Amino acid sequence: MGRYYDGNKRGKTDIDCYDYVYQVLVYAFKKTGRQDVAQQLGDYSRHGTSVAKYLISLGWTGNYWNPDVDNPRDGDTTMLRNSFYLAKRTKQSWGGTPISGFIVNYRPSPQGWINWIRRIPPTTKNYGAFDRLSRVKFAYGITWKDKHTFLYSWGEVFEVHWDVIDDVFEKSSFYNYDWNAGLMITPPDSGVRRR
Repeated sequence: MGRYYDGNKRGKTDIDCYDYVYQVLVYAFKKTGRQDVAQQLGDYSRHGTSVAKYLISLGWTGNYWNPDVDNPRDGDTTMLRNSFYLAKRTKQSWGGTPISGFIVNYRPSPQGWINWIRRIPPTTKNYGAFDRLSRVKFAYGITWKDKHTFLYSWGEVFEVHWDVIDDVFEKSSFYNYDWNAGLMITPPDSGVRRR
């Protein structure tokens, strides 16, 4: 991923969302005695879905998230609706990432939308899976189509913005997160997925 900031970087180190997540994951696995996993992560560090698939192979769970499947706030109904229904049907997301859980419709848009044929009514709120996610201590997140990666803890998103030199790190509420779909990869002991 390229760096577009041209200002003075003296005393500063380039970092992007992939590097940030990779460094935290490697550190965490080393601290828990999993040097083998920390070393193996290096093979996957440049692609969010590659890291996700590797973590899932270790027993983590892939969860598709989308705050409002049928009425996304940005109006991109076709792409986001299709991403959900395809994931639901195939149990996979883009890049072939396995999905076992769905965290959807937890923040419905205030109104429905109108397509060429009919009006789509507002979405009914479904807070169950989101409530379970809010109690997860640590998770790895990817936004739709692997455009951005982040870390998650107790309802908060921790991310890096590569296009700035100050305020590089940001912490924000996952409930109000700007992205409209993605994957949340949760550890085996997280309790997010309900069978």
